[in-house]
Amino acid sequence: MAGTLRIGGNTIATHAGSEGAGTVTLDSSTLTIESNTSFSGATFNGTVGSTATFPAGHIIQVAYGHTVTATSVTTSLIDVGLSVDITPTDPTNKILITAHLQMQINNSGLGFVIYRDSTAIKTALDYANYTSAGGQLNTRSSYAILDDISDSPAWSSGSITYKVQARTYNGTHTFNESTNYSEIIAMEVVA
Repeated sequence: MAGTLRIGGNTIATHAGSEGAGTVTLDSSTLTIESNTSFSGATFNGTVGSTATFPAGHIIQVAYGHTVTATSVTTSLIDVGLSVDITPTDPTNKILITAHLQMQINNSGLGFVIYRDSTAIKTALDYANYTSAGGQLNTRSSYAILDDISDSPAWSSGSITYKVQARTYNGTHTFNESTNYSEIIAMEVVA
């Protein structure tokens, strides 16, 4: 049954269709939903306004960067073309960084550093230098490294750049050999 809901002479909602089915349209110019209002069994289909507040632990923003470019890496840290920019919405929120790195090594270890702008927030400079049996690697190997870092950037304004640098224990090796896929993801988490 079609109908209209009015309060104080203002149209709040209209219903088109039969009883138990159809569409209810809310008039956003006259309807204000206060805080602590909950909905049960409802599906939200729209845009959350900029004043919405989410509980701690919710991911409210995701930024993504990737590269498929092979980069020659030596014993000095170098940029490997993998970075992501994110602009936090609140200075107290945390940034969760996930990095998936493809590196090829041959008779050596490898290392990487993840930076927030110019500050190192994760350093793993001798990663995979030895086998699980304790002996030094003596064959060519490819490694996929997955690392997660929770960062508290003490941000005040503008965007933050997270980037990866890599190096080897000795020799020259390849980051993203054969155009593998490396990625970095920055997620803003409500504190």
